[in-house]
Amino acid sequence: MTSQPVLDQAKMEAFVHKVLEDTSATLTTTLAVLGDRLGLFKDLAAHGPATSDELASRMGINERYAREWLGGMASAGYLEYEPATRRFTLPPEHAPALAVDRALACSPACPRSCL
Repeated sequence: MTSQPVLDQAKMEAFVHKVLEDTSATLTTTLAVLGDRLGLFKDLAAHGPATSDELASRMGINERYAREWLGGMASAGYLEYEPATRRFTLPPEHAPALAVDRALACSPACPRSCL
């Protein structure tokens, strides 16, 4: 009969947090790539805040997909959300990394260069 090892609770919890952070980063990166490829960041930078209906209409995409994308990007801190108006905003400080053509604003250190 073998005995079970004693688990270090703090170490186990730290690892679970790492797994969750890694999973979140993967999902956020996937959403950011979609936003880049579909031009969603550029649209928000050019036309300003939008509801999911407005963004979907402007970009010719399904409103449900726009809503999920906007919510995910706001949860990750890439966009800001105003509950009173239900509008999502791309902060001007985020636009150089997410909405400006690589040749104009990005360098090898810029996150958008990796997308």
